Amino acid sequence: MPGTELERDTWTILALIAERARREPQCQFTSLAHLLDERFLAACYRRLGRDRASGVDGVTWRENAQRQKRRANTFDFLGFTHYCGASRRGKFIVGRQTSRKKFRKKCQELREWLKAVRNLLPVKEWWPTLKAKLLGHYQYYGVSGNMRGIARYYRRALRLAWKWLNRRSQCKSFSWAGFLTYLAHYPLPKPRIVHNLYTLSPVT
Repeated sequence: MPGTELERDTWTILALIAERARREPQCQFTSLAHLLDERFLAACYRRLGRDRASGVDGVTWRENAQRQKRRANTFDFLGFTHYCGASRRGKFIVGRQTSRKKFRKKCQELREWLKAVRNLLPVKEWWPTLKAKLLGHYQYYGVSGNMRGIARYYRRALRLAWKWLNRRSQCKSFSWAGFLTYLAHYPLPKPRIVHNLYTLSPVT
């Protein structure tokens, strides 16, 4: 319990509000900002449990989603799906992964480009462009927590490249083993995290 009389009074008021929020979940509250000051916010930070929700009822985001029989809230913005997550230490974080809609669109764009370029230019001329496309994808989507998303795109790019190499006119079939041998000599860039959003610094 915070030490000053002002802080104790504020905690008491918030406790009453939290009790009413639990008892009457349909009740709506106006801003509580008039109850807060810098000292009280500092005390809240020290008290805050690792799973505590931002709401006044003290229900965690996991518990709230389970109560409503749904996934924790997510939203799509700038090609990412943002969701409620937890760090390795159990602290609340906003996680990010490539949105499904954007992933499908990027794969379709890559498919159409490979389909168009396969017979227009020799492989050695368009292969560097494929490398650049992958690097550009990692540069944008290679953020903390999205390793699975960019690795999935890398695997899809390999499959699409193999597929359309096999559909060049007057060319023999390019087996998967043969394609892997080709990759050993002319590798495509592997997925990597480029931006660490939790330290706001690039990954070196």
